[in-house]
Amino acid sequence: GGGLVGSVIARDLQKEFFVSIADVSIERLKFLRDKFSLNGIEADLSNATTIKKVVKDFDLVIMNAAVSDYRVKNKSQVKIKKSDDEISLDLVKNPDILQEISKNKTKNQVIVGFAAETIENDAQFEKIAKLKLNQKGCDVIFANKVKKNQAMDSLNNEFLMITHENTQKLS
Repeated sequence: GGGLVGSVIARDLQKEFFVSIADVSIERLKFLRDKFSLNGIEADLSNATTIKKVVKDFDLVIMNAAVSDYRVKNKSQVKIKKSDDEISLDLVKNPDILQEISKNKTKNQVIVGFAAETIENDAQFEKIAKLKLNQKGCDVIFANKVKKNQAMDSLNNEFLMITHENTQKLS
């Protein structure tokens, strides 16, 4: 994705490689093209079929866009009027796009995922991150703790970079 984290990664990699960045926002892609000469691909990052098509020919795929784990089951086509004090919404699980991309990767592709967690205990956090690396089937996962002024929409992050052979703390 072309958000804060994705655009910083793309700009850094662009120093040595040809980089394309996918995002749903045409305005964001135009900004990244005009300001940083990044190649943009307009794509709905919540659609697994679209993402599979976009990434199939790339050597390195960095899946940093956060698609929510769940979505509303019955999306209203009209504004929901205020009537009761409470309302209930049924949620359904979204497909795991990172897992699908990893399953379908080519022999030479490297797939990088991101995992934002709210676990405070360091040992438990690392254990969950390693489990996610294996469940998702990617080659590398960057796990970060979601806490105040860190993670979402912030460059102030501490990560664990986890591969199948190694774990490294980054900040």
